[in-house]
Parts: sequence; structure tokens; C-alpha cells
Amino acid sequence: MSEEGAPSEEAQKKGGRPIKTIAIILVLLIGEAIGLVVVMGMLGKPAGAVADADLATGQTAVGDELRELPVLNEKFTNGSTGRIWIWETELLIQVKQKHEEEVKMRLEQRLAEIRTGIAGIVSEAQHHHLTEPKHTTVTRQCLEYLRRDIFENDAATNEPMIQGVLIPQCLGFPADY
Repeated sequence: MSEEGAPSEEAQKKGGRPIKTIAIILVLLIGEAIGLVVVMGMLGKPAGAVADADLATGQTAVGDELRELPVLNEKFTNGSTGRIWIWETELLIQVKQKHEEEVKMRLEQRLAEIRTGIAGIVSEAQHHHLTEPKHTTVTRQCLEYLRRDIFENDAATNEPMIQGVLIPQCLGFPADY
């Protein structure tokens, strides 16, 4: 008969430390670390950063200074709320100095078309778009319209002629007020 107080061999195997499992996990971790070092070594070092000469001086290149050109100062109607509102709107565009003359010429040639397009944007806009603090939605729509339909990209550099649209005034009031 066996002694009841002495642990059996089976109990010792279960209750002992799993040295074999710990060794396997350590080998796998070391192998993963070596693999990671080898892969990163094959990819090489990242390229060094180089400062742009124009940015380093803080000055813009000749001809790249922004100019603001007035486009229109009009009153447009909008009925998106079910009530007619009149919106007194001022619109300016930002262009680089090197594009200024061409943009002025095209503004004179196509002013009626521009007024009609902007009137369509304002009349179709939702009321909350016209009352946004920075007029972000209407500004974006006007910029896209002007870039797409009126002012193409510069042929030489393929950069947009219009850099931005500014709406300093967009004041609305009900028409039946």
C-alpha cells in the first residue's frame, strides 16, 4: 500500500513549474526580436529632413504674394426655410500676384456669369449654411464653382489661379420684415 501523505508522481508533474513551456516562449520571443532587427536593418535608415529655402527665410517667392480682389457685393434671395430671406453678401477672392492681371481680365469678361453662379449657390444653400460663423460651406461651394467653371488652373504650373474665397459679409433678413 502506498502512503497517503506522500504525493504521487502524477501530482508532482501537474503541480511543478512548466519549465518546458517557459523555455519555448522565451525562444519564440528571442526569435521574433532577431527577425524584427533583421527586417528593420534591411529597410534602411530614413532619409534626412531638408528645409525648403523659401520656408527657411520666412519670405514668399516673388509673384506668390496673395492679393484680394473684390468679386461682388450683392443682395441674393433664399427660400430654403419656407420664408424668403434676403442675404446681403460680399465676396472676395485671393489670387497670387502673378495671376492677378489675368484674373481681373476674366472677372470683367464673365462678371454676369459669376453673379449668376454665386446667386444660384446662395439661393440653393440651406439656412444653417448661410448662418455659419465662418460661412465654411458656402465658401467651399463658391471656391469650387469659380475654380471649376470660371478660372482653370495655370497652364504653366497647373496650380489653381484662385487660392481662396473670402466672405466678409453675409447678412440676412426676412423679406417680409
